[in-house]
Amino acid sequence: MFSDYDYVGEFRNGLARVRIDEKYGAINTKGELVIPVEYDSLDIHYSSGYVTVGKKTGNTLHGMYNTKGELIIPAIYRVVNVFSNGYAAVQTFGDTSGYYDTKGNIAFPFEYELVNSFDVNGLAIVGIAGKSMGSYGIINNKNEVIVPINFDYTQIINVGNDGNTSYFWIREDSKWGIIAVTTPGGVRKGAILDGEKVTINDALEILKFLAKLPNEISVNGKESRQWNASLIVGGSDSPTINDALEILKKLAKLDNKIDSP
Repeated sequence: MFSDYDYVGEFRNGLARVRIDEKYGAINTKGELVIPVEYDSLDIHYSSGYVTVGKKTGNTLHGMYNTKGELIIPAIYRVVNVFSNGYAAVQTFGDTSGYYDTKGNIAFPFEYELVNSFDVNGLAIVGIAGKSMGSYGIINNKNEVIVPINFDYTQIINVGNDGNTSYFWIREDSKWGIIAVTTPGGVRKGAILDGEKVTINDALEILKFLAKLPNEISVNGKESRQWNASLIVGGSDSPTINDALEILKKLAKLDNKIDSP
């Protein structure tokens, strides 16, 4: 059953990539062709269980199939990312971006200029279409704005998560701060300049997370935020109240709204 093809790759998630001349498709373990041999590129993603395809027509048009051979995202986009937390981020050739769900439906209106994949807690950095600077913020997977969309792209960075809390560096007025966004509900805790505006428990939570991070985080290879983890936690694994307040004084002054939007 493989003799019809010039190339047959190894099986992943029940599919194998095949090639005839310079075009690619995919077969299942029964040898049945489930994705037509008409694409210039085809990648079977082991972790997500989806297949991204590309077709050159001047520009390369990208789309996505599931392992049943069903077209989930039509091959019309500039960029198609794999699914993350139930949504796939895509970008059009008109420089607008949005998300598809796993059923192949457009999840939210294409109102953004840039979208990142959702993290494990359903949070993503997005940019508003039609603006060039100061237009990025954070949404949840209900398309609710969690952090106002008014930051430059290099000024807001997802640095990781700890359980149901995601952490973001944000720069405001040339100073850096960090916020912890807890889901569900999108509750925001800001590390701010005035220590009395954030509880000691909030401060210790943030410091304990910082101590786990590497000593440098790069932004597009151009900018970085450096710190000494031992200094942050006062040279121990148990930060004190004074350690917390001293670090908070060095962080940016941010909106400390606790309520959900």
